[in-house]
Amino acid sequence: MPVDLGTGQVSADRRIGRQRISERAACGARPVSRLLDEAVRLGMQQKLQRGREILSELLALGQKRGEVRRDLPALTLAFVFQQTFFGALMMWSFNPAIPLDERFDAAFPLLWSGMAAGHENQGKERLP
Repeated sequence: MPVDLGTGQVSADRRIGRQRISERAACGARPVSRLLDEAVRLGMQQKLQRGREILSELLALGQKRGEVRRDLPALTLAFVFQQTFFGALMMWSFNPAIPLDERFDAAFPLLWSGMAAGHENQGKERLP
């Protein structure tokens, strides 16, 4: 069924989606307990590492172009990126009253201001 943007249906759908996600988060003990399983944890570590490698490649390109600070290795910046977003995800899972997208919208500008090359952070020095 097509969604009529003029009826507010999109907002209602988004609220329903958030409610469903919040309901799942309220039952968060079960997914968290799965992380205690060694095979699941190792699989997650591998996927996170691969994601960090991909993000590191993108950040390294940004460093070469002068868009990303160069005084820290791209892999370190990628780790901080993941850590920030997983931290926001965890905080949201404990308190879903603040929507996840709002948490990400608050975290990203602060994170980027510390990663971007700028007048305070030219990033001209690069660690070996």
